[in-house]
Amino acid sequence: MTCPGNHESAYDFSQYRNRFSMPNYRATESMYYSFELGPVHFIAINTELYYFGTNQIHRLQKQYDWLVNDLESATAPGARSERPWIIVFGHRPMYCTTTDHDDCTTPSAPTRVGMPGTHWFALEPLLARYGVDLAVWAHEHAYERLWPLYNFTVFNGTEQQPYTNPRAPVHITTGSAGCQEMLDRF
Repeated sequence: MTCPGNHESAYDFSQYRNRFSMPNYRATESMYYSFELGPVHFIAINTELYYFGTNQIHRLQKQYDWLVNDLESATAPGARSERPWIIVFGHRPMYCTTTDHDDCTTPSAPTRVGMPGTHWFALEPLLARYGVDLAVWAHEHAYERLWPLYNFTVFNGTEQQPYTNPRAPVHITTGSAGCQEMLDRF
């Protein structure tokens, strides 16, 4: 399963949209979608929409509204008992510790807090509100896994079992696959 990133954004994502057919293609052109596999509800989102300024705001609004509806359906009592895990994946991470001064190292990462100035479409509060378990990202040419985080604060389960029923998603960045440009430094 794929999701678009910064290398697919040229020409309005046309190369990506014409090569990949993900679930619900007719409605979203594979830019965002969800699917279920075993005990997991997977959600793919297009994080690049946060980096185009206001010229993509209508697409971002549509994706955000879809995401809210999808999370509401996935967390309904019957759905959550059938599929207790919710995993979100997208290209640009909310958090990272690389030294290249990318936006994921700052408190104002658009994917985390929303659009600059307005904070519209913030993903982090949404993922926490609906109990997303895991967020998987790429973009940074490194591998990194973090404690369950919300607003730069660790929200683990217990000291003995930090990953059991945490109150925030665990974040994993795995953006080094196929990278010919060396890894980002920590």
